[in-house]
Amino acid sequence: MRQYLITVISAAVLSAVAQAVSPAKWIKYINIITGIMIISVIASPVFELSKVDLFSDFSYSYDIDINAQKKAVIAE
Repeated sequence: MRQYLITVISAAVLSAVAQAVSPAKWIKYINIITGIMIISVIASPVFELSKVDLFSDFSYSYDIDINAQKKAVIAE
């Protein structure tokens, strides 16, 4: 929890510094970028809890039936 709070606070400080040093015409773009960054930092624990292996239900089996191959070769 401590590391999470440090990450959120550092993202907010970085956002403030970026807004302070950027030119006035870039402020709206800086706000958008840093807003997305802060939202992703805050939401990261939710994504960690909901990690799901999407491809776990797929199983590829390449079992080769040798007799079926022999029959196919003989039939040709």
